[in-house]
Amino acid sequence: MRRRRAGTASIAIEADATWGLREGDSLGEDRRVLTFLAAGRKSEVYLAWDRRRHCTVAVKLPRPGRPVSKLRKEAALLDRLAHPVLVRGYEAALEEPCPHLVLEHIPGQSVRALVRRGPCAPDVVVAVALQVASVLNYLATEGLVHLDVKPHNILLTSPTVHALEPGSRGTRPNRSDGRAPTAKLIDAAAIYPVGSPVEALGGSVPELRESGARAAPPAGVWLLGATMWRMLSGGAEVTGGTGGRGGRSGARDPHAASAYPTVLPAGVPAPLVDLVTACVRREPSERPSAGEVADALEPLVVSPSAASAPPPARPGPRLRRWLASSVGA
Repeated sequence: MRRRRAGTASIAIEADATWGLREGDSLGEDRRVLTFLAAGRKSEVYLAWDRRRHCTVAVKLPRPGRPVSKLRKEAALLDRLAHPVLVRGYEAALEEPCPHLVLEHIPGQSVRALVRRGPCAPDVVVAVALQVASVLNYLATEGLVHLDVKPHNILLTSPTVHALEPGSRGTRPNRSDGRAPTAKLIDAAAIYPVGSPVEALGGSVPELRESGARAAPPAGVWLLGATMWRMLSGGAEVTGGTGGRGGRSGARDPHAASAYPTVLPAGVPAPLVDLVTACVRREPSERPSAGEVADALEPLVVSPSAASAPPPARPGPRLRRWLASSVGA
């Protein structure tokens, strides 16, 4: 076994399960490897120079010996779908000696890297969550759901957050500079048709831990809520869905080995706490839809012109009723 460095994280990789590509290695006629970016259990990603497009691209390869079926599925989905928050797919070169998918390169860090530096400011959380909620709503209208909405799959373009800028170490982490961070959701292979069987995906989503689980939009909302929870708390996970109405705390699994806090930090705006708590309710029917999450987040967006802008419109009757019921009012 050897270790390779991806950003600041060191990842253990079996020597015979990686392509081991180096700078200058060819990927077809049009691309040359620049550097290694990241690796997972089933795939690895390199930064490459695309001579035809004259730009950098991210190149995703299945581990040697792994089937290309998931890469083929991901390519088909990216060819079909179009949303500004969903990473773009440029082409699939699955017949090459090193089969790969050519993706948009996002020059930034993941939300996971941001969370490792400490709790994120609420305005950063709101900006990121609003964008992710928009793509989840779009997928729901297409009869699809993303079942791997997690911090490592949400990339932020720099330099919109201070923690991503050179020379930012030693300052208060994860504060906004007044501009909304631009988010991109990756790993389209985790997008499933609504109603399809789910295996080994969805993390701790309560309904997906049961046998015979089926993909449904509320699972994506739970994952978004858990991501917001982790951003606000600085890494604490939601190990179980919240129970009944009325509380602002997330019920954790009593059998969990790790002692995660049961409440979000002081200073998080009450409407955001209520929304996050509603997203991770145990019962899928009690969660808001992705569109309702976006509607609830929009009034919480902070912008440089907020002081001179007119107050946001009050939510409609349906959203007011949902917000009232979600906090037990």
